Amino acid sequence: MSRKADKAHGVPLGTRVRVHFPGAVLDAEVVEDRGFIGIDGRQIVVVRTLQETYFPREMEFPIAELEIVQVPGQEQAAA
Repeated sequence: MSRKADKAHGVPLGTRVRVHFPGAVLDAEVVEDRGFIGIDGRQIVVVRTLQETYFPREMEFPIAELEIVQVPGQEQAAA
């Protein structure tokens, strides 16, 4: 179940996310939490792409701009 990240709460390391660009969607994993940065205090995280692309391997984003795909420890059991 995917959802947009809640701006007020962080995400744990290892969280799987999707990054949406014009013309591309990348699957990535949160590898670093930079904390709340800037005047409006947006939380910034570093993500690492899971596939080879022409995009940089690691990039920074506000968590509010990421689509959360899977949080570690909340995997669904196979039936």
